[in-house]
Amino acid sequence: MKWVLNTLVPNISYQSLHELENSKEEIIKLEKEQYIFVDQLILGNRNQSIIDGSPGSGKTVILLECIQRLSNQDSILFICFNKLLSNYLANRLRDKKNVKVTNYHTLLKDYCLKANLKVENNNYDEYYEELEKNFESSLVFLLENDQLERFDWLFIDEGQDFLNENCLQNLLDLINYEGKLKKYIISLDSGIQSDVYNNFNDSFLETLVEKTNFRLPLYRNYRNPRILSNKAATIANIPKPKT
Repeated sequence: MKWVLNTLVPNISYQSLHELENSKEEIIKLEKEQYIFVDQLILGNRNQSIIDGSPGSGKTVILLECIQRLSNQDSILFICFNKLLSNYLANRLRDKKNVKVTNYHTLLKDYCLKANLKVENNNYDEYYEELEKNFESSLVFLLENDQLERFDWLFIDEGQDFLNENCLQNLLDLINYEGKLKKYIISLDSGIQSDVYNNFNDSFLETLVEKTNFRLPLYRNYRNPRILSNKAATIANIPKPKT
């Protein structure tokens, strides 16, 4: 490894194997620190929470840990926006038979098909708009015919990419009520990632925060350990990150 570094990238060859090992240990340690938030998210009488953090702050890690700690008797619907992420999450949770993992538009399409509502995939924008409308109709149809599958928990990742008031209300219709508050944990990035698809509304977030029991803001980037971040900043000649 040292020979490779000196041969290919001599300007960063001082990144020793010892420092790399320390970085790996730091990643593990920082992830464990995040787990202290899990009890706040899944215990108590009001299980409605928002996780708001930038990329790499550990939002998905925390969601996965919450699911691991919940009882296998709890049915869980886990939704994200990106299909590749949903495939990854499904693989991580493949042993959890009580968890349904899907991306948002696949979920909508599945419920429409259950209600015998077809959506033509012609124009890109029209397709998704019609899909959401038909999803609402499918919920009504399946509920009236006692065919609506419901869950005990709703987990949402990448909420900034697709959530709005109407969308969330429809998704909450899939969660059991039985006289108690519906249980959900919503993970999102109200900062830089919210501009990717421009689907996120700040006023919706404010309204959601007012109605939600617990908001967990995350600031640190756990993907890039301090040692590697400082080295990268030195090479790029930029200020070293505070966190």
